[in-house]
Parts: sequence; C-alpha cells; structure tokens
Amino acid sequence: MPLEVFALIMMVIVFIVAIFLVPLLLQLRTTVQRIDDLVRDVQHDLVPMLKELREASEHVKRTTEAAEKGSELLSALGESAGAINQFSHFIKHDFGRLAGNLAGFWAGFRAAGKTLAKKADEQERR
Repeated sequence: MPLEVFALIMMVIVFIVAIFLVPLLLQLRTTVQRIDDLVRDVQHDLVPMLKELREASEHVKRTTEAAEKGSELLSALGESAGAINQFSHFIKHDFGRLAGNLAGFWAGFRAAGKTLAKKADEQERR
C-alpha cells in the first residue's frame, strides 16, 4: 500500500512539473528561434558591411599614400571624400538597421520574460 501511495504522489508531481514545463519549453523554443533568426540576419548583414569597411579603409590608405607622395592631391581628396561618403552611408543605413534589429530582439526577449513571469504567477496563484 505505501508503495502505491508513493507511486501516486510521484505521478502527481511529474504531472505538475509537466504542466509548468510544457509552456516554458514552447516559449523557450520560440525565443531560441528568434535568436537564431537574429544571428542569421546579423551574419548576413555584417559580412557586406565589413567588406565595405575594408574597401573604405583601403581607399583611405591609398589616398594617404598618394597625398604623401604629393601627386594627384585633388584626386586623392576626391577618393577620400568618396570613402567618407561610403562610410557615412554604412553608418546611416546598414548600422541603423542592425541596431533596429537588436532593439527589436531585446524588446521581444523582455516581452517573453514578462509573459513567462506572468504565467508563473498565475500558476502559483492556482
């Protein structure tokens, strides 16, 4: 008889734990999927941004070398302006979009945390 009571208590405990874990795991899966999407977007956007940044750096390097030699000063200034313009475009558009994605992820993560806390509070009150 005590073994059956123990088994019944264990089944009830397992059932209660399952009731709490299933919604938590579902929410966690959604959060992990969003994180995966964010990482994929960041990787997709970061590689071209770094390539543009390297190109801009090379332009600046070449124009600096040309300016040091004293040849084609106006052309070097034009290339520098183009590199600065390219970098400015990167900051305005690509970096802003990346920051927006990160802000959206943070807001979603906070909302998920609040939702989980609210569900946990509701479960405790029952």
